[in-house]
Amino acid sequence: MNKQINKFLVDLPFIMIISLFLLTVMGITVTVVLGAFSHSWVGTVLPSDWTFYNIMHAWSFYEIGRYYIVSLKIVVMATFLSLVCAIPTGYILARKNFAIKGLLEKFFKLPILLPELLIGIPLASLFYSIGLAETYAGVVLVLMVIGIPFGLSIMIPFMEAMDSRVEIAAQTLGANKLVVITRIVIPQLIPGITTTLINVFVRLFANYALVLLLGGPGTYTLTIKVFSTLANARSESQGLLNALTVYYMIPMLGFTSLSLVLQNVLKKRFGSK
Repeated sequence: MNKQINKFLVDLPFIMIISLFLLTVMGITVTVVLGAFSHSWVGTVLPSDWTFYNIMHAWSFYEIGRYYIVSLKIVVMATFLSLVCAIPTGYILARKNFAIKGLLEKFFKLPILLPELLIGIPLASLFYSIGLAETYAGVVLVLMVIGIPFGLSIMIPFMEAMDSRVEIAAQTLGANKLVVITRIVIPQLIPGITTTLINVFVRLFANYALVLLLGGPGTYTLTIKVFSTLANARSESQGLLNALTVYYMIPMLGFTSLSLVLQNVLKKRFGSK
């Protein structure tokens, strides 16, 4: 009993900090959502009147639909290509030993560890000089600089957890490399691929610095629109700003929730290592 009390007292500061953090985040989120559906909210616990005007007007006023389309075009392509590059690269780094393996692992960690501006400014100078800046291809490529290393950081632990003896046994029985990869490796990696796909998508969708540096009026994502609008918040209606924030939160919270649900489903379906 005393041990349990002592353990609780030791953990109490951490519990209080985490609880305070969660309450703060939830409080801010609820406040923004409620503010988006109210005419005015001053001096009361809850808004005194409710309306869909802010949500409906913000959609057309801020051209949310157009920014959604641009964001999906760029982020879906960047996520797909990042995964295409990360899966074979991760497999090699997880399964093979070669002279520069350690150097490559450190190299792929740099885009995650370094400030994005430190990466983006030289790339912006290069892309503007070769005509790739402010194009869909240019923004997709620069997002892949973040997407591939981030994808590798998630994929490699899944690949290292796979039992290599199954692959060896299949090759011993006559299966070629293509059969081993498509029939044995890929099915085992479905949980990892799914987790990586969603997390890379969310990371790239929320990227601000690289898209701002390399993008242009036709390739700015919803993230850029939200931040540029909030920078001029004093001249904007608070209700419209709340509605804009809600539109930005929808895909972020949606994909994050989907990630958690799929992780539980895949854990039950395929088991955990």
